[in-house]
Amino acid sequence: MLFNLFNRESQSKKKKRSKKKELSDESKSVIKKSVIIIILSATLVFLIVLGVSQIFSYITNWDYFSLEHIEIRGENLSTKEAARYCDIELPQNTISLSIDDLANHTKKIHPDLKQVKIERKLPNTLIVVIDRRKPVAQAEVRGEYYLVDSECFIICKLDSKQKDVPLISGLRSSEINDTKDGICISEKLNTALGLFDIYKSIITERTHQIESIDVSNSRNYVLFVSHGLEIRLGRDAFEAKIKNLLLILGENSIPDNSYIDLRFKNVTVAPRKK
Repeated sequence: MLFNLFNRESQSKKKKRSKKKELSDESKSVIKKSVIIIILSATLVFLIVLGVSQIFSYITNWDYFSLEHIEIRGENLSTKEAARYCDIELPQNTISLSIDDLANHTKKIHPDLKQVKIERKLPNTLIVVIDRRKPVAQAEVRGEYYLVDSECFIICKLDSKQKDVPLISGLRSSEINDTKDGICISEKLNTALGLFDIYKSIITERTHQIESIDVSNSRNYVLFVSHGLEIRLGRDAFEAKIKNLLLILGENSIPDNSYIDLRFKNVTVAPRKK
C-alpha cells in the first residue's frame, strides 16, 4: 500500500514536470515568433523610411520643382526683387522650402509688415501675401518723428514731419524707446491713440478733424483740431466729454482759434491767447 502511494506521488511529479516543460517550450516558441515579427516589422519600417527619404531626396533635387516665380500680392516686383525682399537665395527648390520659417523671417526683416502668409503653388511658384501696418499717427520726440500704428507699434523713424498724419507731441525719449517686440508700452502714447479712436467714432465731420494731441501733461490731454480749435480734456471720462463736445459744436458757432475747456462741469469757450 505504501508502495502504491509512493508510485502515485512519483507519477504526479512526472506529470507536473512534463506540463512545465510543455509550457516552457510553448513560451520559447511564442518569444521566438514575437522576436521574428519585431525584426520583420523593423526591417519593413526601415525600408519604407529609406524609400521615402530617397523619393524626397529625388524630388528636392528635381529641376521640375525649381523655384521660378515669386509673386508678392499687391507689389509690382520681379521674381529676383521678390526673392531679395523675402531674403530667398536662388536657385531654390519649391518643396524643400519651409514656408512657415520663410514667412516669419520675412516679417522679422520688415517690421512694417503686420502679417505674412506664403503659399506654395506647385511646381515652381510661391505666392506671398503681406499685410502692412497702417500708420495712424506720428509721435514727436525732440524734433524727431516716428510713425505709429493702431497697436502702438513703432513702424519707423521719419526723416521729417509728415502732412495729413495726426501728431502726438509731449513724449520723452524714454517713453518712445520703451518697447516690447516693437510695441510701445508708454501709457501716454496708448492713451493718445485711444483718444483718437474715441474722437473719430463720435465726431465724423471733416471740418473738425484731429491735427494733433499734446500729452506733455498727463493730467490734461489737449486736442488740436481744424481751424485752430483747442480742446482741453483733462485725464479721464474722454468718451463722455467728446459726446458733450459734439453737442457744443452742433449748437454753437465756435470762432476759429478758440479753445473749449471740458475739464469742469461748466464748459468754457473762449479765444486762444496769441
